[in-house]
Amino acid sequence: MDEFVEVESRGILVHEPEDHPVLLLSWPGSGRVVPVWLGAAEAAYLAAREAGMTQNRPCAQDVIVEMAESTGNSIERAEVTGFHEGVFIAALVLSDGGRVDCRVSDAWAVCEIAEAPLVVAREILEATSVPAGALFDDDVDGPAAQEEESVEEFARFLDEIDAADFLGEDGRGGDEADDR
Repeated sequence: MDEFVEVESRGILVHEPEDHPVLLLSWPGSGRVVPVWLGAAEAAYLAAREAGMTQNRPCAQDVIVEMAESTGNSIERAEVTGFHEGVFIAALVLSDGGRVDCRVSDAWAVCEIAEAPLVVAREILEATSVPAGALFDDDVDGPAAQEEESVEEFARFLDEIDAADFLGEDGRGGDEADDR
């Protein structure tokens, strides 16, 4: 079985010049981060959640946690076990041993709600992580002025977005994000 390492969220960074949102998972003690590219809708939800904002109605990740609990289960952890053609492979691990395939962004959100760890196979960390210095001016384990600026920039982005920005060419919403 793979050796797993618990990771922490470093936050969401807007990657220039494309302005593409990226969830950064910090590999504690290594000075490295794993970038997970997100769709705009997922990034907006995760950034709002990290900022402590709540919704009036439950979101899909809240429903997942409630469904697990209503069956006598709990979310034990989420595991990132693979990386294929630019897409991370993750699963939620339930207390009864069951596993549910999911995207890394959903796994992170569910773990935040359930207060469960997100772990990544060491070989995946080694293959996909980058030095934090490539993204930040400071050590990944210390405070980052750029992170605060990114949060402010993302808050401005959230203020300016419109629901129509998330509609596909056919005028319907979709789930095009694939956690690349």
